Amino acid sequence: STAPGLFYGFWGQCYNDYRDTPPHAGYRTVARWRDDKNKTHTTTTSVAAQIRTQIAQILPVPAQEDSIWLPPFMKDPAYPVQGDPAGAFFCYTSNVDAHWFDVCEAQEIHECHGNVELWQCRHPHQCR
Repeated sequence: STAPGLFYGFWGQCYNDYRDTPPHAGYRTVARWRDDKNKTHTTTTSVAAQIRTQIAQILPVPAQEDSIWLPPFMKDPAYPVQGDPAGAFFCYTSNVDAHWFDVCEAQEIHECHGNVELWQCRHPHQCR
């Protein structure tokens, strides 16, 4: 950037504002819908479990050597995916406040714009 102070001033204030503002009740409502519709129940097999099984059968297992070609920012993700694939539920959002990470798992969230908690260089191979 030709004006790092301006960059950090603007985005730093956005970051602080979003972190100081709690997620509204709508986030928890969507999370409750997800839980009601997609969690495995003891008496039945959930739709999410069926979809997870199908996804696991389709997705190839990545080879270890493939990771040597990944740029550094992809080797250590900001929001690591742990556990099962998303299954029947996912959130596609243009929100940049990162509040979905307060109520959902990383594998359930797809951000079209990213968020204020993850700053990326325009030229990742040139960044330090």
